[in-house]
Amino acid sequence: MDAQPAKAVVDRISIVQMQERYSLSTRQAVYDRLRKLDITPVRGTIDTETELPLMDRLHEEGQAPKSALSTMSTRQNELSSRQVDNQLQQEKMLSMLEALATRLQPPEPSAIASLRERLELLELCAQQGNTLSTAELAEVLNLKTDTLRHKTDHSQYGYTFTRAGKHSHELAWKVTKVQV
Repeated sequence: MDAQPAKAVVDRISIVQMQERYSLSTRQAVYDRLRKLDITPVRGTIDTETELPLMDRLHEEGQAPKSALSTMSTRQNELSSRQVDNQLQQEKMLSMLEALATRLQPPEPSAIASLRERLELLELCAQQGNTLSTAELAEVLNLKTDTLRHKTDHSQYGYTFTRAGKHSHELAWKVTKVQV
């Protein structure tokens, strides 16, 4: 007589039975819980030995409002503290970048040093006979370009500036030192 090994009998529970067991209003609610647990039903059933205890545990956690609320509260507190930490880190990083940018910027020249540089430029232009465009002259004299556009000559800092044709697309200005 050939004895065949006994097949293991696996008890299964249907989706409808789980819906009744957990007092759920729809079968979709059962499927949603199964999806949370990464359980795939076979022909509308699950294994009672391995998968049903997981469903029971999930149901118990859902029935205990204090633990659910405390879990949510803990998660919210963790999120809030992470957000605060991130914001503080961003603010700290921003202030460090601002400090670095301030250090990397060249110091602004004093008003006197700036005036001296501009006067030296005017002296060179007068000596070498160079002309300046309206925009360049306005920058050297700290004027708006419109101030010079309607003039034929202008005097400032002991120099006379006279229109002398065109410089690219702008008017050109000849620089002459006033003799005393």
